[in-house]
Amino acid sequence: MKKVILSTLLLVFIIGFSACEKIEIGKNIPKCIEKKIKKEEPMCLAFVGEYIYKNKGEIQSRVYKFYYGLPACMLQEIVPPTYYDEQCNLIDVIINENGNIEYNNAIYRHNRYVYQYYEKK
Repeated sequence: MKKVILSTLLLVFIIGFSACEKIEIGKNIPKCIEKKIKKEEPMCLAFVGEYIYKNKGEIQSRVYKFYYGLPACMLQEIVPPTYYDEQCNLIDVIINENGNIEYNNAIYRHNRYVYQYYEKK
């Protein structure tokens, strides 16, 4: 019975991935973030968002949000997003009421998606 369930889940996983395409990994991102995206692609990575902190109009630093859970993956449990700084260190952040990220006493606002899966039409 366990083998049947595992085989069914594997089949759904394979079929689900054939129904999606990836868009290009964004330009001007740290190499370590690019490597992490490529490494985590098969693990139901849905998108990676880039959040920026500006001071006097200049970008001072960036944070990357890795969000898991493609609809086709049918995950057994909710996988919370993970956040990394520009050196690929896993970091803890606070999400404020506006949906912005607070980290190291700075507010980071969403800038762009640097990676995203989407469904074929």
